[in-house]
Amino acid sequence: MGLASGSSQEGPREGHNRASSLPRLRDPPMPIRWYGPADPTDPTYRHFERIVNLCLHGGVFAAVNTGLWFVQGMRHPWPQLGWLTGFWALLWLAQLVLVVQQRPKPEPADPS
Repeated sequence: MGLASGSSQEGPREGHNRASSLPRLRDPPMPIRWYGPADPTDPTYRHFERIVNLCLHGGVFAAVNTGLWFVQGMRHPWPQLGWLTGFWALLWLAQLVLVVQQRPKPEPADPS
């Protein structure tokens, strides 16, 4: 027995997108991009450079530490690994604080 139009059973309707009935979330932020020539004297450029360096440092920290802890867990105990991880994490946090402290101040709006 086929479904007649107007049936009480609900199924997907033609032209109806289920996602359109859901609340729309904000679009994710775009990655940092620099348009134009690189100018090392520009404070915004220097800030973006510090952010990129912080991200690279964090990625290397995560990758190397994960590998070291994995190797230690598999076959070779290393009692100083906790100290190394803690010291490196403190260095990364210090770099994060410096990046936040050195961010450029917003330029005042021109009241014209």
